[in-house]
Amino acid sequence: MRAPAFILLLVGWPWPGTSQKPPSTPARPVPTDTVREQWTPSQIQNRPGVAGGLDSPTVIHFPNGRTFHTGLFQVTFWGLLATSRTPYLVLSGRGCTGCDANISVYILSPTGPPSEEGTARRFWISGHETDLETRKLIRTSRGFVGRCLPASSDAFVSYDSILDGAGNWHSGLFIASVVADTIAEELRTPPPPIAATIALVRSRHCRAIPAINQSSEP
Repeated sequence: MRAPAFILLLVGWPWPGTSQKPPSTPARPVPTDTVREQWTPSQIQNRPGVAGGLDSPTVIHFPNGRTFHTGLFQVTFWGLLATSRTPYLVLSGRGCTGCDANISVYILSPTGPPSEEGTARRFWISGHETDLETRKLIRTSRGFVGRCLPASSDAFVSYDSILDGAGNWHSGLFIASVVADTIAEELRTPPPPIAATIALVRSRHCRAIPAINQSSEP
């Protein structure tokens, strides 16, 4: 996929995030049952074009009567990241249709502006990515949403392995979490064992994002 807004060059390869670790903070907000109820989508309106016309961006409706024009297409909701006010939505989707954009993960505020292709931060989704020309495997990812690491708050986490130009694999754990009501990004290399995250999935504190296999973008 095209490099996101913030790039870490690890052995010449773009990772979806910065290498800066979030500063120490008090306990981060956890979505209450009321917040989850009010901001978990009641309807995700993916709007395909009629009679061969262009698709329209997805609109999300919430139980509290609010709507969010996402600017994305083929959207799926995966979870919430709490703030002291309105939570962020963890979504997957495309930035455009009829183009070469892959399905990616987006973390957006439902009270913010729509996502814009080319400027929005987006992150790798679970699955395998192969080189568009050679069909060679160049990335594997396993993404999760929720309390997916021991003694942590809700976050989007992704265990990624990528192939560099010399044919060597490199692995890391990417974390996007809320710090001071904004999204903070962290990359841990080497990554911790994934077993702790899998245990939290089994205990239903964490949700695994299903894999989607794609080719690299041109």
